[in-house]
Amino acid sequence: MENRFITKTAIGDILIAFFGEDMLNTSKNDRSLYHLSNKMRECGKYLLEMKKLGSYPDMLSTLKPDSFDKAIEATKNMSRYDAEKRTFGAESLALHFATTLKKISDLTVKLILRKKIPLFVQDTEKNTFIFGTVKKLVESQWTKELGSLALKDLNQKSATKPKLLPVTEDIKMKNYIENVAE
Repeated sequence: MENRFITKTAIGDILIAFFGEDMLNTSKNDRSLYHLSNKMRECGKYLLEMKKLGSYPDMLSTLKPDSFDKAIEATKNMSRYDAEKRTFGAESLALHFATTLKKISDLTVKLILRKKIPLFVQDTEKNTFIFGTVKKLVESQWTKELGSLALKDLNQKSATKPKLLPVTEDIKMKNYIENVAE
């Protein structure tokens, strides 16, 4: 997936833009801005994956309870899940994207109550129920559907990763620096 399509998708979606604005209001430094940019790109990538799976023109349309299975599938695709090997290319993305979806669901409810986004159903009470249900689904089912697989893969990869020992020169340098510091 090309970077410019991800960026264009993220910038062009009203809910992702509100999400970015909401994060920007709480950011305090340049590192937060980098984190904000990454989060918005993740949302853009997610939306592109959802568009491949069905008729989802915008982020708001992906936040329906009946789209939960597609959300899991899209996140697996984003995380480069290999069903045959049961491994991920990006386990941490599969783990933390649930938090992003919960934040977006909360933000959506806030925007509905403030009447800042156009909706497919004008009934405010019904909309807040729908998006609140999505958050509850993510909270209760994400770990069972995706999180446990990703965590298991992450733990397995870290356990089998070779531990590098310091080179003799590094130890000598450390000792030298400590002596000079004293």
